Amino acid sequence: MKAYLTALEDKDYRAAYERLTSESRSMHSFDEFRRAAEQAGPIYDLERMEAEELGPDRMQVSVGLAEDPAFQSVVLKREDKQWRIVFYSGSPAAPTAE
Repeated sequence: MKAYLTALEDKDYRAAYERLTSESRSMHSFDEFRRAAEQAGPIYDLERMEAEELGPDRMQVSVGLAEDPAFQSVVLKREDKQWRIVFYSGSPAAPTAE
């Protein structure tokens, strides 16, 4: 999760896109992802992260917002022995699994 958000912050959109699940990549082309990622998104406090298992191959990671006491939650799925971001809707900086 930290590597994904860092890649977005560094504008390394290809690296961020590669961290999505294969299903998420099939739903969003790289160009579509890049255009959306170039829009302003929330700023995260990467030191405030909490993980919760949702099953053997799914977890939810909550990341603190830098300018707010709130958290943004993101679902990850284990795929090819790596945790990948589930991005069905929302924005690259705030992906949702719905």
